[in-house]
Amino acid sequence: MNSFLNDPLHPYHIVLHHLKESMQSVPHKEELIGALMQHAVNDWTHHRYITPTEKHGLYRTLVVCIFLADDKDCNVFKGGKHIPIKQVRNILRTVAYIPIYLDCTTRIELLLQLCEHYNAGHMESDWISAKKVALYANLLESVEEEKKEKKEQDKEEEEEEKKKKQQHQQKKKQNEQEKAIQEVQETQKEQKVQEVQEVQKEQKVQKEQELQEVPKVQGEGGKEVEPEEPIPMPMLQQAFELAVQGLKYIGEWTSRVQEQVIYKSNNPISDSKYVTLTGNKNDPAKVYEQITRYNYENELKYAMVEIIGLIKGLTNLLLENESLIRPMLAVGTER
Repeated sequence: MNSFLNDPLHPYHIVLHHLKESMQSVPHKEELIGALMQHAVNDWTHHRYITPTEKHGLYRTLVVCIFLADDKDCNVFKGGKHIPIKQVRNILRTVAYIPIYLDCTTRIELLLQLCEHYNAGHMESDWISAKKVALYANLLESVEEEKKEKKEQDKEEEEEEKKKKQQHQQKKKQNEQEKAIQEVQETQKEQKVQEVQEVQKEQKVQKEQELQEVPKVQGEGGKEVEPEEPIPMPMLQQAFELAVQGLKYIGEWTSRVQEQVIYKSNNPISDSKYVTLTGNKNDPAKVYEQITRYNYENELKYAMVEIIGLIKGLTNLLLENESLIRPMLAVGTER
């Protein structure tokens, strides 16, 4: 199957060819495809995906859109009013291999060669960057990046906490000033009391509208238990965003491990290096060991173990709290 997908002479893309023929009669074709490309770019840039399949699906979407848009009337590689070609190129330059199913992959360069205006001799350096691909696929870089992001996140949380304290102090000072003003304005006491009562009434109505009952959750023995108090909607929203962020972390880490394995599978060590390491030219497990056993540095192995540990740890944490998280996800999704 892998050879079938990566054979440029095999007409496995016949479905795309028929789709491209059908697209010729679609009005405003370039504008439509450009909108699809921009949507995929935004989803990738702002991390609006959760699973590795969704992430790799965005890569396939971008490549297919390039193929559909490129024809005798439109050179998609020159961009245009509706085609965000620079953004697409910046994304695909870091992706040499696109996962299809399990260990079956296809290469970006083979898909680009299907396009009429793609010239490998002049354009390959713009679209295929071996250095960037190796850097992006390296889990060591991912681990360092995660640590850096964690430090930045902790710093942001600390600054946010300071900001909240300042806002609390300002609010406290403002309340004291308002209280002093109310004491001075004794002649308008009745009017002020009436205004305060109206404001409190509006706040009460608004609070009642914001409060929402959480769906029943499963307790011990499979019995449904009703929460003692309704959870405020702001807290539900915060819990929903936190749970989604956890799922995104699991999906991103899993995709990076998958991409690392795919990169190593397509870039085994050389025969000469294998002979140097093993002293054996004709070992039956030579091909396998060139890809796996001798293709991973110790630092990279430690990084993979660390990432897999993070995946398992966060997954178990979410599963242990599934009875609490599931209704919150349901409420957040409905809103």
